[in-house]
Amino acid sequence: MKIQDKINKNIKDNLLYFLGIFTYVVFLYFQNYEVLHYGRYFAEEGSIFWSYSLTNNFFDTLFFVDVMTGYYSFNTNVQIVLTKFLNIRYGPLFTTWTSLFISFLPSILYFSLNKNVLNTQKRILISFILLTLPSLNFLEVFANSINSKTYLGIASLILLLYGFKDSSSYFFQNFIILIAFMSSYYSIVLAPLFFIRLLIEKNKNLIYVIFFGILSGIIHLNVLIFSINNKFLYDDKFINKNSFEYILEILRKSILINLVGEKNFQTESIGLLAYLFLLFIFLALLFLKSNYGKIGYIILSYLIQLFLLNFGQIGLVFNQRYAVVISTTFFLLVIKLFENKKFPTIFIAFYLILCIGFLNQRQSVYFAVCDRYCYSWPQQVEDAKNGKLSEYIHWPIGEGDPYWTTDFKNPVINPAPFQKTSLGDDYVSNASITLKDIFFENIYLLIGSK
Repeated sequence: MKIQDKINKNIKDNLLYFLGIFTYVVFLYFQNYEVLHYGRYFAEEGSIFWSYSLTNNFFDTLFFVDVMTGYYSFNTNVQIVLTKFLNIRYGPLFTTWTSLFISFLPSILYFSLNKNVLNTQKRILISFILLTLPSLNFLEVFANSINSKTYLGIASLILLLYGFKDSSSYFFQNFIILIAFMSSYYSIVLAPLFFIRLLIEKNKNLIYVIFFGILSGIIHLNVLIFSINNKFLYDDKFINKNSFEYILEILRKSILINLVGEKNFQTESIGLLAYLFLLFIFLALLFLKSNYGKIGYIILSYLIQLFLLNFGQIGLVFNQRYAVVISTTFFLLVIKLFENKKFPTIFIAFYLILCIGFLNQRQSVYFAVCDRYCYSWPQQVEDAKNGKLSEYIHWPIGEGDPYWTTDFKNPVINPAPFQKTSLGDDYVSNASITLKDIFFENIYLLIGSK
């Protein structure tokens, strides 16, 4: 193929893909009109992160830590701190739309990193599936910064498999990895796999990734130690979940979500379907000639995420934000097995149509539709200015008195009732913590113990 023909083909492919992205955004806009038209601060995003930002400076907000989670949420801090430069009416629109963009990262990375590697039709179709895949579209994780870390986890895995091969988008890939590693455990737990890849491939492009992994690991570890020492972590994180039945439930449901959609994957009667599909994948691993190195990374990633769920999930219900990363990881295993095979494109197209159909087949509309409890953000801002509202109300609003709120006149951190129990009576002071506070206390305890 001539160079000019190749350039023209890439331009055509890019236009087709971004036309698909635009169409999908329009679809999401009309499906989730209230969320994307007015914006929202979702739960802790509003009552904790945004509330803290209102009375604290830029740097304190940037290094703020929600100590109940046990990790540093850098992406949320960045999104929230930037709203300090915006009119209060547009702050939640900013966090909503930037979070929506983050949710597109797995698709964008897959599309861009497989240029000139995969069949064009297959590459574009799989990229579209990574927009509409059921496990990536739980309503709880839709367009809010506190759950955007799930998409960053998937983006990190895609970079592990396909990224850092050339310098064409080297800065962008490193930027994503830095944000992802600093934002939660979903991504940072993959750092050892990047190190293994560095040792195997001798790829110098991975040096910065390893540095970011070490830096982020130190930060998250300090936060975790601080939260454990002060007993701020949710008690449910320490429930004994390492039973064989619990492992099987995660295995079964992490497969079913992408086969039958969110509305049906909890149905016990179809559990056998998951095991039959797992057997099919096992046989494919045995008989298909594939890149077993990359498949090994995906299997290890799945096991790491399984370990993370066992010790990091609140409660025993495998659903919503907890089901995103590990379920999509299993889907990527399937993709990796068949992406370079002469697998009929029509099957991929059919699955894409199925995924689009699943977008309208959900357990609930609670996180996306205001219905009779709707109280739009612009209206709240107007009512607060006119003295008709004493506190801003954040999503989810619920069916009774809302508890995700921010006091209009005295904006301070306002956790939910169950979170106040974890933090104690002095919950405002205990929750108003920055990385500097955490490092100083940990150093003091270390020195004091000697």
